[in-house]
Amino acid sequence: MRRTTCNILFFIRRTKELKDGTLPIYVRITINKQRVEFSLQKSVDGSLWHTKKGYALGTSKTTREINSYLDFVRSKLLIKKRELEEENRILTALSLKNHYLGIEDSGKTILQIFREHNVRCEGLMNIDFAPGTVERYKSSYNHVKRFIEKKYKRDDLALYEITPMFISDFEYYLKTTRKCCHNTTVKYI
Repeated sequence: MRRTTCNILFFIRRTKELKDGTLPIYVRITINKQRVEFSLQKSVDGSLWHTKKGYALGTSKTTREINSYLDFVRSKLLIKKRELEEENRILTALSLKNHYLGIEDSGKTILQIFREHNVRCEGLMNIDFAPGTVERYKSSYNHVKRFIEKKYKRDDLALYEITPMFISDFEYYLKTTRKCCHNTTVKYI
């Protein structure tokens, strides 16, 4: 099991001053150098914010409530992180954020969807698809599988982990490791 690094940071956005003069509070989750940020829907006077500590300064009722809420959010995020680990689900900054916010993950993976696609295409061979096309889909599946194993050292990736950077890295992999020409690479992508 790979060791994961997790950091939770609270900060304010000084460029997004609200109408009442306060600044919105955000949380940044960083897991294995991948990070995601979202607003906590709370705000604080900018002069009361301690940037290094990530908390509001002072002893007023408002600051105590804000700091208490931040402590609650931190503990809730750590609980959600532990839940993901116990369920052996993929732990990324985005998956933790979604789990915290209650956004359900479809649980689908890229290779799972690719396999389903290829099975359907096989069923439609000589109806909607030529046998050569079905073979190219199978080759493309194998290239994606090998790429994920080489680059990410994993068997599969969750669908939400497919980013523009994944596509760019896959293109590079096809051209350098697999020695595909540009047109072949574009067809595989």
